[in-house]
Amino acid sequence: MKTKTQKSIILLSVLIVALIAPAFVMPVAAVASIPTEKWVTTVVKPTCSTEGYTELWNTVTDWKGYSDYVPALGHVWGEFDYSQSRVPFDADPVATCEVCGWYGYVYSWEITTVEATCVADGYIQYENSGGWMGWIYDAESALGHDFGEFWDLDFSQSRVADILPHANDPVGTCQTCGWTGYVFSWEITEVEPTCTADGYTSYTANTIPHSGYEFEPWTTAIYNEGSALGHNWGEFDYSQGRVPFADPVATCERCGWHGYVYSWEITETEPTCTADGYTQYTRSDCWMGWTYDEGSALGHDFAVTDLGWGIEYKCERCGYATYIYADELYAAIEIANNFLGSDFSAYTEESVAVAKTWVEAKLGELYGLRCDIFRGEMTQPVLEQSLSDINIDGNIAYAQSLLVEKPKAKTSAEWCADIEATIKTAMSNAGTGKITDIISWEGKTTVITVTINEVDYRFTGGNGANSDKRCIIDGVTYTINIQGNGNWRVISSA
Repeated sequence: MKTKTQKSIILLSVLIVALIAPAFVMPVAAVASIPTEKWVTTVVKPTCSTEGYTELWNTVTDWKGYSDYVPALGHVWGEFDYSQSRVPFDADPVATCEVCGWYGYVYSWEITTVEATCVADGYIQYENSGGWMGWIYDAESALGHDFGEFWDLDFSQSRVADILPHANDPVGTCQTCGWTGYVFSWEITEVEPTCTADGYTSYTANTIPHSGYEFEPWTTAIYNEGSALGHNWGEFDYSQGRVPFADPVATCERCGWHGYVYSWEITETEPTCTADGYTQYTRSDCWMGWTYDEGSALGHDFAVTDLGWGIEYKCERCGYATYIYADELYAAIEIANNFLGSDFSAYTEESVAVAKTWVEAKLGELYGLRCDIFRGEMTQPVLEQSLSDINIDGNIAYAQSLLVEKPKAKTSAEWCADIEATIKTAMSNAGTGKITDIISWEGKTTVITVTINEVDYRFTGGNGANSDKRCIIDGVTYTINIQGNGNWRVISSA
């Protein structure tokens, strides 16, 4: 039995359904109870791009309802043309529908841009309506962690401190994303010893991607020194030597390597001024041998320098120097030059010329010695003997002995006396032609020629009585003073 309240609720529900239902779906029974002239049913077939459906239209209320949906048939595409792609892939074709003739892009696209993070590159995602997806990455756009200053990191947690105490293995916290971890990763490789190489452990520190510190990989190795096994040689073959000494070939019984037992370090030494060149062969077991290029020494290449106190021979190739002390040579040259530069005014020109010619010849010999030295044709003993032969001091003394002093100059009084004596002699020997018309001072006289020591001195001046005739001798003017009374005398300006 239902209560009165329950019955009321049921009746109310039925009433609500009866009022609302026609607004959404017209039940078949209800449609059948409505006059059919008020309803129009239209069936719309699906096309390539639109879905099909059934439309029910109430022509009285203009209400429409839809049902029986049929999916769109989809285009039946002809040949795809990828030449007009709107995206950076060969996945955006153009085609023509063989059913409806529509021409256009086969797919639509949804494009999503994803920004870069600390550890991931940014990219663009392309998804077409056919479900195909592609991505274009912005390579190396990852921002990298921001750990702050490198030396502010935490170096107390090194994972290799016991093995590599000086290696940096810091921990940091990203100030952008909060990630905490090691900045480097370590690649550790154990390498066993071989016949020729020691075993070792290799430690390579690589920057963790996006750590913010792009260091080049850093590698160090801890070697097990002396752990190389060495070849275990079989029989030696000496027939293939590469050097003029023992150089065997053999095969290792451990690793199978076949080759020369020893390596060689070959050093060629060029000849020097005083030593032959040679080739040194040092074998890998420290044995050594040499071959010499006999007679290849170069000899010195001397440059000659005059040092004043001697001559220096210095090799321009090796710097070796030797000397000839030529003090006596230069002293002799100076003595000869001093002699030639002396004041010879007190000597006759003829004797001076003879003396100078003698000393100049000896000076030429001295300069010849000097040239011999510069040409490298002189040694100290030869120089000393040559200087002894030239004997410059003795030859200067000999040249001095060749000089002849000039006659001593006369005084003014002596010249006056000589002139008077000459005139008196001429007057007593008339007709000599040395004195003209001097018998009588009253006559005219033009020139009086006085010859002294075979030298003619011409006295000229006025004519007649009381006239003076003058002549300059050795810079002094001498005058023959002729007086009207017939007397005369010689006077000088000195």
